[in-house]
Amino acid sequence: MADQDNGEAKKDLEPPQFGTKPDDLKALRDSVADAASVSNTLWVTYLGTLFYLLIAVGSVTHKDLFLQSSMTLPFVNVNLPTAGFFFLGPVVFLILHTYVLLHFVILTDKIATLDQLLVTQIANQEMLRRQLPANTFVQFLAGPSEVRDGMVGVFLWLIALVTLVISPVLLLLFFELKFLPYHSELITWAQRIAVGIDLGLLWFLWPRIALRKSVAARVDHTSVGVFLKFQRNWTTGIMWILTFGSPAVLLLIATFPGEELHSVRIPGTAMLIDGKLNESLLPESLLSSRLMLPKFDAVHQAKLDNKEKLDEAAESIIIQGRQLQGANLKLADLRKANFIGDDLTNADLGSANLTNARLDIANLTDARLDFADLAGANLAGANLTGANLTDVKNLNQVQLDQACGKPKVLPLGLTLDKPCPP
Repeated sequence: MADQDNGEAKKDLEPPQFGTKPDDLKALRDSVADAASVSNTLWVTYLGTLFYLLIAVGSVTHKDLFLQSSMTLPFVNVNLPTAGFFFLGPVVFLILHTYVLLHFVILTDKIATLDQLLVTQIANQEMLRRQLPANTFVQFLAGPSEVRDGMVGVFLWLIALVTLVISPVLLLLFFELKFLPYHSELITWAQRIAVGIDLGLLWFLWPRIALRKSVAARVDHTSVGVFLKFQRNWTTGIMWILTFGSPAVLLLIATFPGEELHSVRIPGTAMLIDGKLNESLLPESLLSSRLMLPKFDAVHQAKLDNKEKLDEAAESIIIQGRQLQGANLKLADLRKANFIGDDLTNADLGSANLTNARLDIANLTDARLDFADLAGANLAGANLTGANLTDVKNLNQVQLDQACGKPKVLPLGLTLDKPCPP
């Protein structure tokens, strides 16, 4: 009697043979179908967000960065200044990407269990595979052989790889490349860290989706084995390219004047960033790490269309306390513009109209002000070390109280050589 009780107790502890009954298969298939339905909605939301951010970031101009134009953050529909969008945008996308990857890991585990059941316990499995949901991952991992083992399977794998591995990393890189002219070390480093976190998540989660173990895979056909090998090798290779290529772009190419990394930028990258200026005074390269706003019209931007409005206005635009190293504002109309406390090191303000502009305590080290109109401009406390003041107009009307530094070129009869504080 005791032996019988022990046998029953032992039997109770044994795990059930899942999949031995048709109801078990139906329950698992329904579970996969439900998860696939959720994943479809989630994937559409994810792709919509990815494309929205790609278009939003791509449409940002140097004028938007200069003026801090407002942008809408997805999901919360909150309007943020450009800097806030470029800081929170990668964070929101990183959270969404993580959630999507986790969901597909769960879906993949369900699919793997179903696939194993079909291989080991179902004779006519192809018929059942054709009844599975028309979901990219379901068909890619457990669809009928003609789907997942042929060119269709290659395309499904490419769709998954491009949308969930390559595109997210490139989007986060794009965030930094477009934001470079703003010159914010805090936000730029946050963007670089976001790329690193995303790469870490991909290495942790993506192998569980795409580099699955072939325990339950149908490797009885040569084509299947070749496809799996091709898939694994290329997936791993692309991930390694992203892992090594991203830091090279982030740290050795995507740098801006004023940060320490800029001194170690890889030479010969002029075709990508900071190329030579063309006849329109714009760089010939795809991107720039400096604001390029030649002929910018601050008066028109402020809608001060007539003399009366301009005379009544205290300021046209306010750009205070910003890092504008190397900015190209040549020939710009900057009347009554407020640049108080800005860092304009190496900035080009040549031939600009700076009438009544505020440049108090601005850093104009090595800046070009040649042929600029400085009538009524305020340069009190400005650092003019190495500045080029060749043929400036109305310099006698400029406020130079406490201005310091020795300009590179000064008009005849003017002496300015007061040491700047360290």
